[in-house]
Amino acid sequence: MRLEELTLEIYAERALTYFESKHLVAWAVNVLTLGYESDNLYVLAVWITHLLKNAKSIFGNQLLI
Repeated sequence: MRLEELTLEIYAERALTYFESKHLVAWAVNVLTLGYESDNLYVLAVWITHLLKNAKSIFGNQLLI
């Protein structure tokens, strides 16, 4: 998939369905796999991963992620 398609897909998913932040991590990884490199992509992936780990440690198994 091209960058434009990946981005439109994530926008549509965010607008039309229940959106989970882990989808942004998958989007960032897919974009990196396509060869696009940006500090912002790495920061996004690390930041969201950190948030998810902290949320799981606070809420335990109550989270559906």
